[in-house]
Amino acid sequence: VLASVSWIAERFPRVVQFPSSEYEVKQGYDLDLTSFPAIRHSPREEAPSVVNPVIVIRLPQLKNFIAVSHPVEVVDEKTMLIAAPARSPLHDVLSEAAATRSRVSAEVVIGAPPPAQLASAIEWVVPADTFTFMGVLAGSPTILAKTEEELPVLLGSEVVLLGEIEPGDSRPGGRLLQEDGYLAEEVALPVFKPRKALIRRKALFYTSIVSRVFSDTVQISKWRDKLLLVYLQRLSPVVKDVRVLPETAFRAIAVAVKRSSTRDLLRLGMHILSMRVSSRLNTVIFVDEDVDVDSPASVLSSIIRYADPERGVYRLSHSQGKESPQEEAEVIIFATSFSGEHLAERPEDEVVRRVENLIKRLLSESRVEKI
Repeated sequence: VLASVSWIAERFPRVVQFPSSEYEVKQGYDLDLTSFPAIRHSPREEAPSVVNPVIVIRLPQLKNFIAVSHPVEVVDEKTMLIAAPARSPLHDVLSEAAATRSRVSAEVVIGAPPPAQLASAIEWVVPADTFTFMGVLAGSPTILAKTEEELPVLLGSEVVLLGEIEPGDSRPGGRLLQEDGYLAEEVALPVFKPRKALIRRKALFYTSIVSRVFSDTVQISKWRDKLLLVYLQRLSPVVKDVRVLPETAFRAIAVAVKRSSTRDLLRLGMHILSMRVSSRLNTVIFVDEDVDVDSPASVLSSIIRYADPERGVYRLSHSQGKESPQEEAEVIIFATSFSGEHLAERPEDEVVRRVENLIKRLLSESRVEKI
């Protein structure tokens, strides 16, 4: 135990004075968000965006922080919109802050150090200290700098925008390109108002492309899924492999499992959905242990071959009533060769349409693989 405590203590964040010689500070009239080379990833997107910034927020009336990663739209010289899905930790924090009428201090980091980028993508881990978690992933302390603002600055970042999110202040979001090739439109997006920009001298403005194969978001998700696999295998020895599918814009996760009862898999699927592995996750697909979950064609083949649309699909019921307009029903699909213990009720038409749309997306990607 002492050795473990010592190991973690060596990765506590280290706070230093802000290196003013390394960064240019812009605020007031000099701060112009439209001067940044944010891009539109599709001609149909309404505003330029940054795909994968790290967003650090300070919880209202508390001293701890959380780090997430969501696209941000550049609306005008002084305004950004954060594309936070309804099931994201950020959405929860802002809802709680709105109830207490508290402002949320926030920073949008563009070109963050890699450990911070990975830590912000692992939404299913709620660390006691976000910056220590980054240090654990890096194997060395996270270096933070003091500023006049409430939030410390991640040193090594290219651009840091310091400001506030006022809960309740939201605007209709524009259409954003997703990894599945479709344009998603959020109902209402939180407004981020930066007060100050810290720009590294000769900064490299960092944003990824949107691609189901080549984007940094997809590559980071592979590392995230490796950590998720370790956790799930400790929880259930029947789990062989997992992959949150970028072909579905991270709405579905394929889980390769050993032979097990439908009842046990149902419990496991419910637990995975409750973990919020991804902010958009609403579908769990169980496949045989020899299926390559990294291959959309293999997952699609299992669904077509084994998933019984009448009794092999389970829709989770929400005790508090219907889902909000921003949410979708949560579904578990049994696409294994041993799912003989069928479910009792036929799924609703809405769930059948969900499976049809999932097959459509995977079929599109499987054609790309064959080419």
